Amino acid sequence: MKVFNVHAYRFGDRERHSYLVGVYSTSAKAKIAAKHEEAMRGGNKYKCEIIEIEIDGNAKRKTIIGLPIPTIRTSCTSQIQYIAMGKPFGTLLPVALFKGVGTESAVYRAISKLVNQGVFIRKTRGVYVLNCATKKQS
Repeated sequence: MKVFNVHAYRFGDRERHSYLVGVYSTSAKAKIAAKHEEAMRGGNKYKCEIIEIEIDGNAKRKTIIGLPIPTIRTSCTSQIQYIAMGKPFGTLLPVALFKGVGTESAVYRAISKLVNQGVFIRKTRGVYVLNCATKKQS
């Protein structure tokens, strides 16, 4: 006998919160339950996976609907720090280097945060340097 297990994962990521939606006798019922659960949880917050399991079988499993590849969400601050860490010691880092990382105000807030943490040193307006002491620890 086959059953269909529906499991919901937060943002489609196995490392985040997850829960069992239900176990169903047909794949059609499982698909309906998965779609309903995703819709009830906001449409994109939880993604459901459906696995076909053979009861009393030799652990045979088949994925009917798999999870999407999870996206990595990073802050503007961590993106700026990642870009800066790839530069050699003493390189001047103009704010223009970080355009496209976020909105202009988000970039300035992120850079200010990194200055306060001692990751960057402000040279002049709009030009910063990666703090060498911080880079050696990383």
